[in-house]
Amino acid sequence: MKQVFREKLEENNLALTFSKITPVSIDYGVLEKEKDVLVVKAGEFNWSDVGSWDVWAEFYKKDLSNNVSQGKVVAINCQDSAFFSQGRVIGAVGLKDIIVVETEDAVLVCSREQAQRVKEIVEHLKKEGKEKLL
Repeated sequence: MKQVFREKLEENNLALTFSKITPVSIDYGVLEKEKDVLVVKAGEFNWSDVGSWDVWAEFYKKDLSNNVSQGKVVAINCQDSAFFSQGRVIGAVGLKDIIVVETEDAVLVCSREQAQRVKEIVEHLKKEGKEKLL
């Protein structure tokens, strides 16, 4: 990581610099390798690891059926689901515990129960050289 940050971080190369960093959790990447670690009590605050779409949905207002919708969404008879659209309309009927994410170049559909497994799709796309979809 030191090598990556030797470059001057400017707005135009920030994405490139960030893409060079290997994604590692803080407990593995820092805490398990350090011998002298200090802990500072920070007081009371809420914490969520926003590493999945399921957790993302916790931060938005839910409708009467416990759905979260962002963007162009028509959800009929859906329950406990999350819909995120960046452009196209998402039409959903009769879904329960589902996450749908629509972006310019990809669509993700998964059960809320399996949301943590989206990283497997990310790894698959990387192996196929399709990083531009991420």
